[in-house]
Amino acid sequence: MRLRAVVIVLRKDGFFHTGDAIVHRSYDSFYCFPYKKVPAVRQYRGWGVALVLRSSQVDADFGAQTLFLEEQHLRVIEEAFRKSDELTHELLGHGWNGVRPFWKLEDFI
Repeated sequence: MRLRAVVIVLRKDGFFHTGDAIVHRSYDSFYCFPYKKVPAVRQYRGWGVALVLRSSQVDADFGAQTLFLEEQHLRVIEEAFRKSDELTHELLGHGWNGVRPFWKLEDFI
């Protein structure tokens, strides 16, 4: 697999709002998903980070879908997580606990 893009996607009202996705970084001219909305299994509201991939020769060679990441890709993904946390905080109006807890000082005032 090849990394095509790192995208920040809104999930609310039972859907991923792919038409409103923010392309954080594109590596091969990826600019949008083909659908405006996609049903979400989880009902939580917030922004999430998605990696858009495409098949490559390594998948055939290894006999499995395989993704090699460069260190620069990890930095871009981390940046996208920080941005998605900020957007989620803005959407919810408060911080949260969980796997990736996120709080701002204003949440405690």
